[in-house]
Amino acid sequence: MRRVTLRGKKLTVIGLAWSLGLMNASGGCAHPGTPMHSSCRELPTLEECQAAAQTIAHDCLRQCVELQCSGVKINCQSEAIQKNCRENNNASEGLISLGYVIRFSNRPTSCNNPSTEINWCEEPAPRDCRAKAMAHELAHACGWSHGQGYGVPADDGKLSCE
Repeated sequence: MRRVTLRGKKLTVIGLAWSLGLMNASGGCAHPGTPMHSSCRELPTLEECQAAAQTIAHDCLRQCVELQCSGVKINCQSEAIQKNCRENNNASEGLISLGYVIRFSNRPTSCNNPSTEINWCEEPAPRDCRAKAMAHELAHACGWSHGQGYGVPADDGKLSCE
């Protein structure tokens, strides 16, 4: 077993992988698949995100969400984002906010002109719920709004996760 020294502390590679959430209890990969491009911890994989987008019936919107799964900038590191997440969660009567989109300009977004950034809440949630929430937020980034339908997960803004 290889050891890694991290600021004077010796850790086994397995122990380091476990502590970073990269391994499960049986020693295998915790989340097989391609990680999304972000340092956020509570994200779906690229494949999970794209699979969740398959429920979207509008071709342009679905293709936009699928592309955004691998291309959007995901912000989660700032305390301001996480504070906003906590405030949204406190106001939402038992629902947990996993992400939100802020328009950074007055130009309208659409499936041909999406927003390039979303904010992500580092809230623990089941993997399938994270994927649906990501597809939902990316649909917003692609110009979709609640109530428009098209098969976007949680059209009414309320994603039920078990």
